Amino acid sequence: MPEKKRLGFIDLAKAIAFMMVVCGHTFVPGSRLRAIIYSFHMPLFFILAGYTFRTKSQKTAVVTSAKRLLLPYALAYTTVTVIPSVLIWTQERRFAKLISLLKSFVYTTGDGHVIESTGAFWFLVALFFSRIIFNALLLVLEKHDASTLVQGIVCGAVATLSYVLGGVFTIWLPMALDIALMGVFFMWSGYAMRQTGIVERKMNPLLLIIPFAIWAGEIATGLPGWNQPLSMLGRTYNAFPLAVFGAICASFLLIKACHSIEAVFGEQPDRSIPKRILSSGEWVGRMCMKLYLIHCFDFYLSWDSIGIPLLGSTSLFATLARLSFDILVLLLFSIL
Repeated sequence: MPEKKRLGFIDLAKAIAFMMVVCGHTFVPGSRLRAIIYSFHMPLFFILAGYTFRTKSQKTAVVTSAKRLLLPYALAYTTVTVIPSVLIWTQERRFAKLISLLKSFVYTTGDGHVIESTGAFWFLVALFFSRIIFNALLLVLEKHDASTLVQGIVCGAVATLSYVLGGVFTIWLPMALDIALMGVFFMWSGYAMRQTGIVERKMNPLLLIIPFAIWAGEIATGLPGWNQPLSMLGRTYNAFPLAVFGAICASFLLIKACHSIEAVFGEQPDRSIPKRILSSGEWVGRMCMKLYLIHCFDFYLSWDSIGIPLLGSTSLFATLARLSFDILVLLLFSIL
């Protein structure tokens, strides 16, 4: 199989997605920017994964995805939670704490559940299972020459099952499996964008009003309090399936914008400022998974006190500080 060529505009979209994650984790609930970010930022990761997806043998898919996602999850979770618990807790409470952490590790849940939250690590596990489920479905469907539309209908049924389990009956499956089922449909959305060429195709700008209107409709479901309309971790999808299609439309608009940016600035001289900014953004996108892991660690630092003298602490300053910290840590490890 020929080596996959990286798509610069996809790396740029990944960089923006990572910045939105940090921003969303820093801004307080109820802020307008946070509500807009939460309308599509995590689905965007699954859609981008689907855009660059290629089917493999199921064994290869499991092994490669496990190395990229499950192994980092296990190592990082152990480093952040298990080792400190062994060192900090007294012997009497240590065993009970380790059992609690083991349940958390296996369940991979979020806030609002009786089992302890794994924090931002849930994404790694959900993406792993989304990838192998999506790969298995495509192998079967492509074997029977199913069209892209038929593939979407099947993946849509899987997503509906996810919503019924987690969103309606509040049945949160171990290893974030119910989230992964929703991720399958988002992955198909990205896969379909690539197969149809809709991102790279020239379009009448007026046609972009349609996806923008659907996205705006999704955001409107969280008004007037600017509540987040979609949360994969919280199994919340306002006015389902509007929240799902709104997230897809927003992701499409962002990917389309990144493609346009690359088309305009990619031809600039290498030493020009626009080209350097573009290259830096694409580098962040290539390092996105490593930066996400570092971000999982920075949760244990206090960012509320970050600010500028006389101006005080704001979410914007804290976001810039977290982004700078994560990138500097990555650069430090790259040098060592």
